[in-house]
Amino acid sequence: KHRLTRPEMLSDYKKVMKPEGVLHLKTDSEFLFGYTLGTVSQLGEILYAHHDIYNNSDAPKEATAVQTFYEKQFLAENKAITYIQFRL
Repeated sequence: KHRLTRPEMLSDYKKVMKPEGVLHLKTDSEFLFGYTLGTVSQLGEILYAHHDIYNNSDAPKEATAVQTFYEKQFLAENKAITYIQFRL
């Protein structure tokens, strides 16, 4: 009920975004990745998705250009970082 990508939140994002706006989500949570894929596939358009963005040579540069503190920690532990690029 508190997910960043629950339908109510996506509706709120859509209200404040430009029509051509693109959202990016990176997470170490396979659950959140799968949940978001399912939700966005019903309410928007998935532009790109991958289960392990740093082990993908075709990854969009904007997906790998910035790493958060926690992202660096997870990568150091060999945890995959998932990525979804989508439009509402």
